[in-house]
Amino acid sequence: MKALAILATLVLISCTRQPDSLTAERKREIENELRQITQSIYDKASTKDLSYNEPISDSVTGIFSGTVMESWQRHKQEMAAFFNSQEKIEGAIDITEVKMLSNTSAIVVGKYQIKATDKAGQIISSAPACISYVYQLQGGKWKVVHFHDSEQRQP
Repeated sequence: MKALAILATLVLISCTRQPDSLTAERKREIENELRQITQSIYDKASTKDLSYNEPISDSVTGIFSGTVMESWQRHKQEMAAFFNSQEKIEGAIDITEVKMLSNTSAIVVGKYQIKATDKAGQIISSAPACISYVYQLQGGKWKVVHFHDSEQRQP
């Protein structure tokens, strides 16, 4: 049910576009800024830096491989515990598209994979996954208000 509400929200955002008052140059600047913000999330997570979550809204919604995230607060606690249990984390993201949805919202789409080595030396790797982030301009800062990841289908 919550997933349907999220989908309806995304449709509403894309259908209620604000007048397009951004120049092409300004759109490119924002798109580059969103690429950098998204890249920084993965760069910081790879160093187990919990500030990776700064560009993420406290009211964010998320879906992980078909499961709706219970709450952002719980997710942050789970990530802190995961970071503490790992010796090393390597993450890579390939941002494939950034698209302005309106003057104050955008979507970033990409592919990522994470490999972690725990303190006992055991290595775990995530399956390659696709991810999308919906950003919204809040208080002059771009914030992730929704994200979705799912395992990438292999041909």
